[in-house]
Amino acid sequence: EYTNSDSLVLHILNEEYVIDDNITFYIDGGLTNIGFSGPLNITNINAFNVNEDFDCLSFNFNIAADDIIWINKYDSYGETCQSDTPYKISFNFLLPEEYEDINQDGVWNVIDVILIMNHILNINPLTNLQLTNADLNNDEIVDILDIVNLVNIILSE
Repeated sequence: EYTNSDSLVLHILNEEYVIDDNITFYIDGGLTNIGFSGPLNITNINAFNVNEDFDCLSFNFNIAADDIIWINKYDSYGETCQSDTPYKISFNFLLPEEYEDINQDGVWNVIDVILIMNHILNINPLTNLQLTNADLNNDEIVDILDIVNLVNIILSE
């Protein structure tokens, strides 16, 4: 519960623990503007009314310059809806195993190299999924040879 704010941004820290590709939750945010941020690899967003008499008939999602996804509610006339009736929202994610790169953002880049280096130097160990993706030469060891392979992948793209 919070007060004295017109907006609430929920930061999703990690979607690695999503069991399937969907999370649905109930929002009773009143008139508060709701936004979502974090490392979201979202393929689809849906919102739907909890009550049939809900004034807001449609939902729109806008991604702001700061990578926050804001939920906008609209009435039957296309005007912004200011109803405080609860609703549900559903996110469909790309599952982490659908990515092949180390940080699972879908792009092989220098961040992936840094993650492998940090793992080799015991600064920040990789997760099991990241280890699988980092072993580019399939020798069951993440080492400098995997970094060389990764640099070749980056340079070939």
